[in-house]
Amino acid sequence: MEEIQIWDGAKRINVFSGLTNSGDFTFAPIPGVSAFHVVDESPPKSTHTMNYGLNIGMKINFIGDSEIQFFSAGASFITSD
Repeated sequence: MEEIQIWDGAKRINVFSGLTNSGDFTFAPIPGVSAFHVVDESPPKSTHTMNYGLNIGMKINFIGDSEIQFFSAGASFITSD
């Protein structure tokens, strides 16, 4: 996996690029490798308030014969009153 893009509807919130992830990440999240804190990429780089819906896009580069399995993706939402 080379890149992860986080979207709220049609607005890109953030992108994590330059990743070189490979292997099995089904057991425990690793901060900065398989778990990310999502903030707006534009100033003031604060926690994003969702307006439409969370979309996650991934750029994956296959070298030779490869297999990929997606088990799940999730997000913890912080709400304010």
